[in-house]
Amino acid sequence: MASTKMGNKNRKLGKAKVLENLLMPSFLLKIILQLDCNPRTWELVEYALEDLSMKHAWEGRA
Repeated sequence: MASTKMGNKNRKLGKAKVLENLLMPSFLLKIILQLDCNPRTWELVEYALEDLSMKHAWEGRA
């Protein structure tokens, strides 16, 4: 029988720095397809998060 344990080596992060990074504008590449599924238009869209509340911020292995 084999057993394993998941290592939890997470560290708490400062909320102010994480919140500042989340509130910065972000970008998304939208690809609009034609009827034959070939790309017709590519759009670079800027978006921002609003009314964001954060309870915890953690850092760990991904």
